[in-house]
Amino acid sequence: MSDLLKCMVEGLMRHPFSRNSWVLIDPDNDAGATVEMTHLSPAHWGEDHIHISDIRALRPGGGRDLMSILVDRADACGAMISLNAQPLPAVPGAAIKMTKTKLMKWYKGFGFVRQRNDDGKLSDKMVRMPEGD
Repeated sequence: MSDLLKCMVEGLMRHPFSRNSWVLIDPDNDAGATVEMTHLSPAHWGEDHIHISDIRALRPGGGRDLMSILVDRADACGAMISLNAQPLPAVPGAAIKMTKTKLMKWYKGFGFVRQRNDDGKLSDKMVRMPEGD
């Protein structure tokens, strides 16, 4: 595991069934959300960064809690985060499923910015640069 990824997952529990997934455990030992992320080399975006491929709330507010931790960690680690804003299929017992429009607005609230394709059209790709000093 890269140093950048180690920095990002500090305080999260590794998912027992997935090598690239981590779980946010609430103080009362309930799983609040899961995230799957990988460290991508500079060849992908021109610099080291963390790519979130899946974030799933397991209770209302779980996704927000986990994303707040991830952006705080990204700022502390100096990590850029990338993702593709695509709603996931609803899972029985999981929190409310978001539409694509609501999901993009939700990510924007955490500082993510939509990117453009080569043809200049806005894409589903979103990036958040680290904030800090």
